[in-house]
Amino acid sequence: MKKLIISILILTSLYCTDENSRRKTRSINSDMVSKVFFQYGIKSTDLTTDSFDGVNKSCHVIRNSGNYYVANQLDGAPAANEFSLILITANNVKLNLNGSNISQASDNKSTKISGITIGVDKAPVNNITIYNGTINNLSGYGINIIDGCRHIVLNNLLINNCTLGSINIAGTTGIKNVEINSCQLTSTPGTTGVNAISLTASLVTGLKIVDCSLNGNTPTIDTLNAYGAYIDKCQDVRVENCQISSITNADKTGKGSAIGLYLNESNNVLATNVKINSIITSGASGDTYGIQLNNVSNATIKHSQVMGLQAVQGDCYAIAVTGDSSKSNSFINCSASGNSSNKSNCYGFALLAGSSNILENCKALSNEVTGSKAKGTTSGIYVSNSARNRFTNCESNSNRTDQQTVNSYGFVITGANSTGNTIINCITNGNGNDNSATANDINWQVAGFAILDQASYTSIVKSTSQSNYAINGIVSGILVDGTANSKIAGTLVENCTIINNFVSKNGNLYGLNDTSNKSSLTLKSNVFFNNGVSKVLPVTAAPKFKIVDKSAVKNGVGGQNLYLDFGGFNQDPTNILIETNRSNFKTVDLETRAWTNVLVVSDN
Repeated sequence: MKKLIISILILTSLYCTDENSRRKTRSINSDMVSKVFFQYGIKSTDLTTDSFDGVNKSCHVIRNSGNYYVANQLDGAPAANEFSLILITANNVKLNLNGSNISQASDNKSTKISGITIGVDKAPVNNITIYNGTINNLSGYGINIIDGCRHIVLNNLLINNCTLGSINIAGTTGIKNVEINSCQLTSTPGTTGVNAISLTASLVTGLKIVDCSLNGNTPTIDTLNAYGAYIDKCQDVRVENCQISSITNADKTGKGSAIGLYLNESNNVLATNVKINSIITSGASGDTYGIQLNNVSNATIKHSQVMGLQAVQGDCYAIAVTGDSSKSNSFINCSASGNSSNKSNCYGFALLAGSSNILENCKALSNEVTGSKAKGTTSGIYVSNSARNRFTNCESNSNRTDQQTVNSYGFVITGANSTGNTIINCITNGNGNDNSATANDINWQVAGFAILDQASYTSIVKSTSQSNYAINGIVSGILVDGTANSKIAGTLVENCTIINNFVSKNGNLYGLNDTSNKSSLTLKSNVFFNNGVSKVLPVTAAPKFKIVDKSAVKNGVGGQNLYLDFGGFNQDPTNILIETNRSNFKTVDLETRAWTNVLVVSDN
């Protein structure tokens, strides 16, 4: 019993040096520091306006190694701006908040007041652990980690309502080995000229975030962005079992975006079981992102979900890869579902730059563009100017719109820099347009797979496009559609099944629809079936090549399973290979025309 009493020392008044008045600090005996079982109590009286370090701008400084605990609630009231309530300048410190709360006094008007700062400029510290308590209601950061610090552990903390952010890891030359475990970071309001970010990490090597939740950022200032986590120029990053939600940019006139997890110029990232939902922007042109990888390489995102995102005015990207330097990133067993844009584009997975990324066993479900006067595209998986990506065992289903002026696709490959993309054993099902308004000019497109605008050497293998639909519109199981000045070369469709795509009211329907200029297309061993169960408007230009299956009637009610039309460009197609099993079709009609290298192969 005596040992227990001796081992706990509560200091009733531990003042910090005020260099201006040259008062002496009550120091901690070095013999005590060497005994790690001693704990030094920090009380609210240590955080008064009279006891602060004017040089290091802090109310209380921990200058010696050891174990510390907070003895009671701490309400700091510094008389100047840009202070910290607690500053740690010693190595080997453990600070137990002891279930207590550290906050800025409610009547204190000082700005940029942080709860705890670890290290000072050009004097970083090592081996710091802070745990078990609450930090809230501050005009600065909850916890601020200075450049050069190493081996920092934050555990079991609730950090709430800190204007500049919950945790700021401010590397300029480098910080090493930071672990954040079982922390809740909530309600970062932001301020003029500053983004609202729960967690910022810059130039960290060895960043680990586990079992954390980040939510409730709602800036209302024009042009500001809202982030759950902003990870910049970091190496060896691990994010596991985390939830990011309720990140909202609520300014209705500005351009600010909302992003759940943002990684910029970072390498060797592993994110597992990350759940992101309710990320919203309502700005005039602000975009919404669930996960954005910008100029990131060698990242792996596994078993993660993005859902419930909304862009009221701008574009919505559930999971996006941007930046020309992005490469060799993998998305495995991930899903993007129930995301929407009211005015513009909505994508489940969007590869907008870079190369050599992999999507495996991923699902893009029920992403949509809705709202009156919306214009744009909804697509489960969208690739624009990104090369040599590979999609395996993925599904893009029920992505839709209810607007006349919106195209709806399962997969899109588009752009001159989109070359060498491969789609294997993937499914597009039930993507469509539900608009029922009657229109004389029906030009919006629905397609399971769409190869557009100069994309080249795309391979679609062992994949299925089925039950994609429109009430009114142009529906294609596979669409190859360029412009008068574009070339779509080297498209391969092999061992695919294109079935049961339909138009229920007015429009044109095709199993495969190729209207590209100077097309180079190979079709091998595909099944086109029953793409023709609905009314089809007259085709303005007679198709140059047509295959109809036995469920359709030539030149009558029914669709065209295969339709190649180059007449609009007065261009003869070249290097066309069509290989099919004759038993799948009733007739094979090839009009007389000066085509080059056209080969039709059948078994009888």
